[in-house]
Amino acid sequence: MVTRPGLPQQLNADVGNDKWVNVAWMPHTALSQSSHVCLTIRSAHATIDDLLSDETNDWKVSVRIYGVGGLSLVPVAAHTPAARLHSRRRRNSASTEINAAQGETASKKIYPTVSSASHDCYWNYLIQIPIRWRDLPRDAYLVFDIIEGDGRVYQGSMPFFSQYGKLLTGLRRIVVKKGPLRSDINLGLCHDEEEKADILWEASRILDKVTRFEERPPAQIQSFGDPPSIPWLDGLTKARALEILKDAAEEQSLPVSDFEDELQASLIVELPTFDIPILFEETFYPVPSNGASGAVTPLDLVLHQKHESRSTDVFDADHFDPLQLVTILEYENENDNPVEDKYRTLAHDVIRGLVDPALKPDREQRARLAAIIDSPSLHPSREEKDLLWRFRFSLVENRRALTKFLLAVDWTVESEVVQAAELLEQWRKRSPIEVTDALKLLGKHVAFQTNLVRDYAIDTLAAAPDSELRLYLLQLVQALKYESNGSSDRASPTGVSAARAKSLDSTATQPVSPLAAFLIKRASLSMELANYLYWYLKVETQHPTHGSRYRDVLAALKAKLDATPFKQKIDVDGSSMESSSTTKLKSIVGSVSKIGSTLRGTEPGTTEGDDTHSRRNRSMWDVLVLQDSFISGLLDLQRRCRDARGKKDTKESELKLLLAKEGYNKDQKRDPVPLPSTPEVLVNGVRPDTAVMFKSALYPALLEFHVEGTLHGETTTVPKQNEKLKSISSMLRSGGGSTYKVIVKTGDDLRQDQLVIMMIQLMDRLLKKSALDLCLSPYSIIATSPSSGLVEFVANSVPISQVLSKHNGSILHFLQSVAPQKGAKYDVRPDVMSTYIRSCAGYCVITYLLGVGDRHLDNILLRNTGHFFHIDFGFIFGRDPKPLPPAFRLTREMVDGMGGIDSTEYRQFCSLACQAYNALRKSASLVLNLVHLMADAEIEDLCNNPAGDADFVIASFEQRYRLDLTDEQAEKHFTGLITDCLSAIAPRVMDVFHSFAVARR
Repeated sequence: MVTRPGLPQQLNADVGNDKWVNVAWMPHTALSQSSHVCLTIRSAHATIDDLLSDETNDWKVSVRIYGVGGLSLVPVAAHTPAARLHSRRRRNSASTEINAAQGETASKKIYPTVSSASHDCYWNYLIQIPIRWRDLPRDAYLVFDIIEGDGRVYQGSMPFFSQYGKLLTGLRRIVVKKGPLRSDINLGLCHDEEEKADILWEASRILDKVTRFEERPPAQIQSFGDPPSIPWLDGLTKARALEILKDAAEEQSLPVSDFEDELQASLIVELPTFDIPILFEETFYPVPSNGASGAVTPLDLVLHQKHESRSTDVFDADHFDPLQLVTILEYENENDNPVEDKYRTLAHDVIRGLVDPALKPDREQRARLAAIIDSPSLHPSREEKDLLWRFRFSLVENRRALTKFLLAVDWTVESEVVQAAELLEQWRKRSPIEVTDALKLLGKHVAFQTNLVRDYAIDTLAAAPDSELRLYLLQLVQALKYESNGSSDRASPTGVSAARAKSLDSTATQPVSPLAAFLIKRASLSMELANYLYWYLKVETQHPTHGSRYRDVLAALKAKLDATPFKQKIDVDGSSMESSSTTKLKSIVGSVSKIGSTLRGTEPGTTEGDDTHSRRNRSMWDVLVLQDSFISGLLDLQRRCRDARGKKDTKESELKLLLAKEGYNKDQKRDPVPLPSTPEVLVNGVRPDTAVMFKSALYPALLEFHVEGTLHGETTTVPKQNEKLKSISSMLRSGGGSTYKVIVKTGDDLRQDQLVIMMIQLMDRLLKKSALDLCLSPYSIIATSPSSGLVEFVANSVPISQVLSKHNGSILHFLQSVAPQKGAKYDVRPDVMSTYIRSCAGYCVITYLLGVGDRHLDNILLRNTGHFFHIDFGFIFGRDPKPLPPAFRLTREMVDGMGGIDSTEYRQFCSLACQAYNALRKSASLVLNLVHLMADAEIEDLCNNPAGDADFVIASFEQRYRLDLTDEQAEKHFTGLITDCLSAIAPRVMDVFHSFAVARR
């Protein structure tokens, strides 16, 4: 008897414990890699008329494994040794076996048998087949041949998995038949034969199970699904089974058989048993070789085509088309039972009727409610929804409970919708939600699709300042996919959304949703928001499904901004005053203008094409149109030079020539426009002579823009950008010119990088709220289309690979050379060392949480000021093209730059990293809400991830926060990750291969 092969070590370790295995089932792919298919051939039972040769015939069994379409899965067949065929006429054989079961002969064992048989053959032989359990496909099946001499007598088949995908185990009775090879075996169409009622088989099978109980060691755990062993009842059962077998053996007459019984026989085999059910688990490949459990397989398609080719229209039960009815067993199905749904509909008033508003939950119910509210799942069960609805009045004081309450409302029942509206108003007054929860209410869940809920979320967002709203603007634009237009009539008890949208944006030519009207109104009050909203909408107008919706919103934005004047004020020193040089220049220009007007005989201000008049009357939309035209022209030039023939130098020379020829240098007649990636900066042309094209597949261009000033009153959400704006204003105030370098890229989708940079900016803000300034330096970036965009160029930054190659593999030596200070620790300026330690800790935590992959020493940079930062986010959310990637990239050289693993600075780094990890864990709900809103944003690693769909990726992303741990446990967890990253060998090996690949370019 063979049992329990190939279970994982953690399950085998519990064998000695007298307790159940605490899992419900296990996928077959989790079985041991060294565990091969094995089974025991017990016996065969047949009805044979030829009684003259019953004592001379020897039988043996051949076993093969096939897949769909009759494809052999093993090279050769396995065989049992030959065994003598016995006739039941000789009662001595059967009697001896019965006596052996009663203990009179300990050298023999009772075998399961069947009725309606005249001959028996016993092997009890273990067969091992060279294929692993975990490698079996869904359609694998066994083929048994009973061989007498050189010819086959009987043949039969048995699948490995049931129709529900469960691995078959234990004793199996297989019907084997005479005749040629069956066509359904070639196709793999084999199922369990319906067993006829056979008291002899049942008695012998029960006797075998009772004997198994007696032979099982006392310390062995009970197998899943086996009835518990009750000694006194086992004794009665065993005695009754022996009585049935003994009576059958003492019968004088042979069993009466018909012609059908002579054409078939029974083969008894035993498959290994497991402590828990083993279910087939589909392997995720781009093109699965066969369907999941219960799905339509290639076999079904073959049979369907064969069925279609038949000309008969008469229903044939033996040739039932499997595509007519497909049985599906989904172990994680969240859909409710339709019978239960019907019952709940009829008994709605009893289950979810009116309750006492003063009803309070007891201790156990409070614990359950707290667990439901804290759970990140958006799919509460029926019982959880009923519990939330029952105590809905007591939840009004808890602002975090609003989201789960909305999920518990049945929005198809009018009475519940009316109550939800009343309770929502109480929530608004007594415990208003925060902006982080308002973002969740704008998602695509059906509970958030009513105007009642979305209006409440928009009212909450209205209280957020521009600096905070800017961080969520990308996700809010994505949330427009889940909005209906203002003219549509969504389910709402109030029906105010259309009027609300009209009041928010009365100039819109096309009705828009309330969220769109809110964003347009806020954009009309801030040039920064208007700039980002314009480009986010423009990119989404090319969406294959929702493009028309975004074009309507963009038209509404145009109507609003066209009527909003652009008040341009050059800010050069942080105030609204103009510099003396600018005032003097304007005075001179004004005097010359008056002289020219007098000579022409015209009055100032009435000249044809007067620029002053046009600039004074420019609208915000005019500025965006000029900006779009200017930036689109630069992108087109880079694209043309990229596709031109020649090497890098030739392309670069062509770009410089075209920039000067087509008038993209500085021009006083041209109105300055905001830079799309940094709208606070007003630029006027570029410097053609400094243009550079990088040597890569897409040849991005580095352009240096002339800066005319900054927008007064605009404050960017990125602190580093604020510092840069102050630097620009200082240079302009001193009378010198200022420039701003930007990388122009075409042919590359920057939306994923844009999302990561936005997340880094958000996390930097969250860390600062927790009094943790980690000196993060996220650069600005914006996608101007699905295949182009602008990226800020970070000056005075060097890749870590270049730092190590030029400073003898020492980051500390680099810091000593760029920021020396004699007498300071390590001879490095303390502020630079502190910046390096803090930024390294911050980016280690953030890249881990975001699952940033493909980290090599060329996309990790270091500035002279000590700022450590990452670029190039082509792989995120755990996706990595390299094998065995670390949790995040931290090398020995980086730690040596802090003074070594035994230094105080390294301990400070670990402490800051753990503090940052715990601080961001507290804001996990906000980050998860934002990522949920990006589920349909065509982000490559979120929507097209080979590992699964967006929900699966987000679930994996959530696991990185380890919300199940306490702060102390989380610190221990992240400290372990730091240790693992420092000891990882695979990244070092991949760095060597990467350096070779770069050197060959």
